[in-house]
Amino acid sequence: MKIRKKLPIIHDYIINSYYVNDRNIKFWENSFNDVIFFSLITGLINGKELILGNPGLGKTTVAEAAVATIYGYEPGFVQNCELNGQRDLTEEKMFGRPHLGELNKGNEKVIWRNFAKSPCPKIVDEINRMPEGAQNILLNSIDRGVFKYLNEVLYFQGPFYATANYPDRGTYTLIPPLVDRFNICVECVPCLYSSIFYDSIEKNKELLRDEKIKREMIKSLEEDDFKRLEELRQEYKAKLEERGIPTIDDEEISQFMESYKNIKFDGEAELSLAVFFADVNSIIKTPEDVTSYLTENYKNSPTGMIKNNLSYRFLKSVKDYSKAVAHVLGEEYVDTEVLRKILPYALAHRIEVDDEYIHKNIRPEFYPGSQKKYIAEVIVNEFFKDYGEKRDVYREYFNALLTNDEETRKKLAYQYDLPVIRGIEYRKEKSDIT
Repeated sequence: MKIRKKLPIIHDYIINSYYVNDRNIKFWENSFNDVIFFSLITGLINGKELILGNPGLGKTTVAEAAVATIYGYEPGFVQNCELNGQRDLTEEKMFGRPHLGELNKGNEKVIWRNFAKSPCPKIVDEINRMPEGAQNILLNSIDRGVFKYLNEVLYFQGPFYATANYPDRGTYTLIPPLVDRFNICVECVPCLYSSIFYDSIEKNKELLRDEKIKREMIKSLEEDDFKRLEELRQEYKAKLEERGIPTIDDEEISQFMESYKNIKFDGEAELSLAVFFADVNSIIKTPEDVTSYLTENYKNSPTGMIKNNLSYRFLKSVKDYSKAVAHVLGEEYVDTEVLRKILPYALAHRIEVDDEYIHKNIRPEFYPGSQKKYIAEVIVNEFFKDYGEKRDVYREYFNALLTNDEETRKKLAYQYDLPVIRGIEYRKEKSDIT
C-alpha cells in the first residue's frame, strides 16, 4: 500500500483513537487535523517541527505516535530518548560525558546520552524551558544533525520535533536562530468534546505500547547493540500491523523522500511565493526601528507589518512541505491552494509583527489558536488579496527579469510604486550585475 493511501489511515487512527481533536485543515475534499497531519509529514521528509500549546494537550503524545507508526519505535523507548528542557542543561546533560576510566588513562572517550546516540527521531520536550545558552548548543544538531562532544561527533539524519508551552514564569524566549531552524509550527488546542471519548482514548493508547519490546529496545541502545535494536523495530512494526495499525516501510519512506522533491510548483504558485518572499525582504529590517523611513505604501501593506526579514530556511520550508503535501494527495503540482495553507505554518513562529497591526486584528473570541497564528493567517490572506489585484504587473515584471528585458523592467518600475519592484531596481542600480 502506497504512502498516499497509508498516511490518511494512520492519521484517522491517531485522531479517532489516540489524539481526539477537530479536523481543522482541508485540501480539496481531504480533511485532517493539522497537528497530526504535519507531524506525519515531518516524519516522512526528515523535517523539523515545533509544537506549541498549553500543558497536557497532547503535544508530545502526537510526536511519539508519529514516530511509532512511521519509524517503528515503541513510545516508551522514544520517551527514554527524549531531551527534557530545563534550566540547568549543559552539553554533558544533553549529549554525553567523558568516560572517566579512559580519561584516567589519558584517552578521550565519550559516553553518549540516549538523546544523542539513538537512531530514532529526536524529540525535545518543553524546549522553551531551556535558557539561551542551552538553546545555542542545539543549533547545529537541529540544523545539520551534528552532535559534538570533546573530539567525538555523531551524525543524525531524521526528523526533529520540539514541544513548547505558551510563555509562563518558567519559560524562556526562544532565540530567533533556533526558531528559524524549525520548518513549521503547529498548535495543540483543547478539543471541546474529548471528555466523552476519554475512556476509549486511554484504552486505545495501549495499542501502541509494548512493555517487553520497550525494555529490550532500551537495553539494546544502552549496550550499543544497534543490530538488535533494528530487529526489535521490525518486530514492533509487525505487532502494530497485527493490531490493525498500519505502518510505513523504510523503503517506502526512502522512495517518498526522493519522489516528493520532483513535484513542481505551478506558475501561479511559484510567482506568488516569489513575490511574498521578495516583498517581506525588499527592505533590510534590523532590530532597530525601521518604520521611520518606510514609504506609506509599504508600511500599510500586509507584509510591511512584519518587522523582521525571512531567511532561505523559510523558503525551503514552504517548498518542501508544499511538495510533500501535494505528493501525499496525489497531485502533480503545487498550486496556490496548497501554498496558501502551508504559508501560515511556516510563517507564524518566525515573524515579529507591528503592534498596531496586532491591535487592529485581534483574533476572534473562539479562534482555536494563538494571536500569532491568527496574525500569520491574516497576513497571508491579505497578501493574496493584494497580490490578486497586481498579479499581471508582477508576472510581466518577473518575466522581464528572466529575459533580461531592461526596458520593460524600468517601465514597470516607473509606472507602479510596488516595494518588490522598487527594491529589485534599487539593488540593480547599485550593482554591476544586470
